[in-house]
Amino acid sequence: MSEKFLILTPRNLYTLLSGKLEGFRCMQVFSAEALRGMKLTRLWQDFLRNIVPEDVLYPMFDTSERRRRSLSVLMNRNTENSCPRKLYAALEEHLNAEAILRAAVWWDGIIAPLADPWAIHDMLMEFERACEVMDTDFARCSGVLDALRQNSAESMEMHDRVRFGCTLRLTWLGLFAIYGGRMVASRTLSRLRTSGECSPVELWRRAYCGYLPKRARQGTSYAERPLDRTVVTMPLVMESGMQKDAASALKQGNQGWYVVSNWSDPMASLNNRPCPTFNGSRQLALIPNGAQIYIAGAPYYKGLGNSRGSFGLTLWNGICGYVPMNYLTRLNEQPPQPDWVKQL
Repeated sequence: MSEKFLILTPRNLYTLLSGKLEGFRCMQVFSAEALRGMKLTRLWQDFLRNIVPEDVLYPMFDTSERRRRSLSVLMNRNTENSCPRKLYAALEEHLNAEAILRAAVWWDGIIAPLADPWAIHDMLMEFERACEVMDTDFARCSGVLDALRQNSAESMEMHDRVRFGCTLRLTWLGLFAIYGGRMVASRTLSRLRTSGECSPVELWRRAYCGYLPKRARQGTSYAERPLDRTVVTMPLVMESGMQKDAASALKQGNQGWYVVSNWSDPMASLNNRPCPTFNGSRQLALIPNGAQIYIAGAPYYKGLGNSRGSFGLTLWNGICGYVPMNYLTRLNEQPPQPDWVKQL
């Protein structure tokens, strides 16, 4: 194996996850939905959106007029300081435990729901060990991954824990790859690697309690835990004029059960119109993280964190309204349609 395959770079990590890194037992881990349009730079731009402001990323990743050498250097890490100074400064300012959790949840959203987390675990361990041989910077920083390299017993909760451990390791690997030769000098990375807020146990507790859908192991597939249907048995309350909008929502696609996974707030807003409150809608209720709701229809849903501007019609505690799809994760196994949809 040539040396370039042993250095931790954004390109090598992307190639590994695409199942194309020569000399490794690798597998394609992306979901079919995420794989559409998931090119090298798109992956890392979306990853960084969980951490730094868009106005920092756009000038760097915009290649509409010309290819940017700085972007090529960032992806291939072929200079000592491959991370541009503006991006490095933004990472140092904005990277924190919450951003790491957001990024881990984002990875969970683009990994195939049926991907075997133990196979991903073994693949990442092989890749990390190979990188530690040649990449001295990564070898000095990789201690944070030690706690994530433990094999877990196969049970319902352990299965979820291994999957989350993989997404958390991908977050750290992605950060180290983006920082490049600056990873050792970074004060922010150094602080977070030893911070209790970023311990796998703490991040797992926060993710499992409010961010990720709970999966139960059933043979080779996953089924969601039983739904609490109390929220759909109450009388249907709709504001004047919403009946017509609700009927059209049924034709918009993406119907199904979702779990609220709002990484920026403990709640998701239920509005009377399919737009944010700052654009004129009124908040009807708040839906907590972890709640499972049925969406009667939502245009443009592209997954958790990738559906800005898309709103879905739902019912919560008898109140019909619109919830931002950007904060929802579609459940893998879909129970039957609730009775309230038939009233629309």
